[in-house]
Amino acid sequence: MRIFFIALIIFILGFGLSYIFLRGVNMENGSDIISAIKKNDTQIAEITSQNCAFLPWWDFPISLAEFSRNADSMHIASPFIYIVDPQGSIETKHILTTEELNILSSLNVKVIPTISNDFDPERISNIINNKQRSSSHISDLLSIIEESNYDGILIDYELMHARDKDAFSVFIDELSESMRERNYELIVALHPKRSDDDTWTGSQAQDWHRLARSADKLLVMAYDYHWSGSKYPGGPIAPVHWVDDVVSYVSEVMPADKAILGLGIYAYDWSENSSQADIYTITQLNRRLQNIPYQEMFDDDSKSPHLSYSQNNVARKVWFENVESLSVKLVRYNDKFSGFCVWRAGGIPDDYWDIFKDFSSH
Repeated sequence: MRIFFIALIIFILGFGLSYIFLRGVNMENGSDIISAIKKNDTQIAEITSQNCAFLPWWDFPISLAEFSRNADSMHIASPFIYIVDPQGSIETKHILTTEELNILSSLNVKVIPTISNDFDPERISNIINNKQRSSSHISDLLSIIEESNYDGILIDYELMHARDKDAFSVFIDELSESMRERNYELIVALHPKRSDDDTWTGSQAQDWHRLARSADKLLVMAYDYHWSGSKYPGGPIAPVHWVDDVVSYVSEVMPADKAILGLGIYAYDWSENSSQADIYTITQLNRRLQNIPYQEMFDDDSKSPHLSYSQNNVARKVWFENVESLSVKLVRYNDKFSGFCVWRAGGIPDDYWDIFKDFSSH
């Protein structure tokens, strides 16, 4: 009888922890969730191995300082500092100083910078549809990696034309071949989609099947279901019902060790009088709300936090990610990806980084 009661107590405690962990609890610091995650450290460590964070050029020193304090939860630093300009040349938005390079090299992480197209499809179309320009672009990318002793490059060419799907796949094939010869790592950022038949032009331009055969890693940007251009009162940035569908397609197309889950850690603040939401880092949002009364809630359907407040008699609605919503995603999808990548360092509170540490294995 005593053995029966002991077993029953163990079952109840185990069920209770699982319930708290999966159901989520509105809390200020997420400490209960962190404690629950630690119960599963061994399982998580076996799966997660490629965590990364973007460090944007416009506040690079702040981003680098925050990343450095939390580098034990990361495996890749991605300075977001290169842009393809309208003429097809590569512009460096922030030149890394010797001190910054030394700091990065001391952190025991790979340094794989990001190059973007500033959301302009023509800049990439003009390159990849011309053999000479495409070859020159590949040479320029290799030179950047070699000159700064980077570990690779992250291609973030967004909103491309659907008609450029094949040309982009060929470009990545050729870039991948050149990088593999030099033992460099190639990561390609992907728009989220739920099937091959996705009708949005940006995602149509990316053939996941072909890209998965060429790139070392594919970073799926599973956020912006609602975005800054969505109408008031907006909605969740990455609702789990939508992310579930994206992740299901990821699993059809590529193995988990090829995929990285993109996490958008920021806030959209919609005003009833505006057609465009303001964008804040979480740190900026917390600072903004310091002296403003607001009501915070957690939407159980989307597993997303949101809050409402009024400013100058204008109603405002904010959707964002917090410790609870991130924990739900990291647990829910931890066996579908080799790691996660956060946008962005330089505005993430310490309790968020604590969660990342629990999902890291160095």
